[in-house]
Amino acid sequence: MPFFVTTRFQGTLSGHGSSVPIKFYVTVDDFGVLQLNLDCIPFSREAYALHVAGRPGTRVDLITLDGRSEAGHVFRSESFHISQFNHGSQAGQELSYQGECYDAVLELPPRDTPEPRRDARVWLVRQFRTFRGIAHDTPLGRVIIGGPRQDQGAQEPNGFIAVYRPEDAGDDWWEASEHLLIHVARVLSFACDTYLRPVIEERHHPAGVTVRIVHQGRASAPFMAPFHELHMAPIFACACDSYFARREAVEELDAAIRWLTAPVTYDETRLTNAMTALENILDRCGLEEVATFMGSSAFKKVASKLRASLTDMRVPEGMAAKIPELNRRSLGERITALLRARGISVNDMPDNWLATVIRQRNTIVHTGVSGDFGEHEPDTLDHTILVREVVTRIILERLSFVGAFRSWLHHDKQLQFPECIPMQEWVARRDTESPATGSI
Repeated sequence: MPFFVTTRFQGTLSGHGSSVPIKFYVTVDDFGVLQLNLDCIPFSREAYALHVAGRPGTRVDLITLDGRSEAGHVFRSESFHISQFNHGSQAGQELSYQGECYDAVLELPPRDTPEPRRDARVWLVRQFRTFRGIAHDTPLGRVIIGGPRQDQGAQEPNGFIAVYRPEDAGDDWWEASEHLLIHVARVLSFACDTYLRPVIEERHHPAGVTVRIVHQGRASAPFMAPFHELHMAPIFACACDSYFARREAVEELDAAIRWLTAPVTYDETRLTNAMTALENILDRCGLEEVATFMGSSAFKKVASKLRASLTDMRVPEGMAAKIPELNRRSLGERITALLRARGISVNDMPDNWLATVIRQRNTIVHTGVSGDFGEHEPDTLDHTILVREVVTRIILERLSFVGAFRSWLHHDKQLQFPECIPMQEWVARRDTESPATGSI
């Protein structure tokens, strides 16, 4: 069953100072893809001016398509692109334009219901699974998520993230609710290991429903999700609460999460993507002691003396230009410094893990293939697991998450964060440390 059955609209196609009447059909199929079929139109200079032939290296030409159906549906898009153009000889139907919209809005008339519905913003996303519907209350209203089990390659937008307006919400609720869903979707993207983008957005309000359809690429299936669909409630609650406490810190992680969840085919690409996510986190961590050995003011004194010494020794000028590099930590030192500064446990990592993954990453980047580490040593997938484990723990620390997560380092076992120990050990430790309760 399509999201929006084929409906005929009558409206205008306009752009480049021209505007012509046109009739067209609109469908939103099972995959959330907007499909358009435009009627032919009579030839005229104004109609012909709507088509601008694109050239390689130029921007895609976008014009406006809008219209209204007999049932009262309103369609509008300012991102219609003519991708097919035909010129015929039949009178009154000489020009045929077909194309697609990157972003479009449908206004649906209100339904007859006994009680008015609350305002709500709903995102429909692909490849999002939960065992059941989960709800969490926030100052901006109740947030609800859900999604059915589906095939690895399924592209139907069956998952949803929704927020319902509370009675005491202010006039800025619509804008604030969008920011909230962006944040929650970002954290859940990390949790389920596929970047969640709204294919369809529904805005429910007293005047009806406003539906936004966005052209999105295929969603990748989860690879090594740090949270199982059965145990999404703790990270979902953390996603909602962290919006009000750590929104900017989590926003800094967006690029890293995108790299971590990017669709890939080869293990080499998975490792380089995971390392890129880690390096992006290092670049945005905001800790001077992670990037350099000394503070900038202290190093200026050292650099001044070094330049004077090199000048006296009459060394080539290019050597003096390399002095600032002396204060920069190597990649391995930066990773170690960040883990130490944030108090992130890596005691369970194998010996020399950091040097090994950096060496493998460098080999792939410079040669395009994995290095040979010997028959009994870890392969590229093992290296990827090591890096993803570290990135997962860094992100969990930024979220202030406390609870269980899936550790692929430990073969898909549940570890308690931030201690990063097996759940059985954590429970035993908690019981030992907790004071005895009760009365005699």
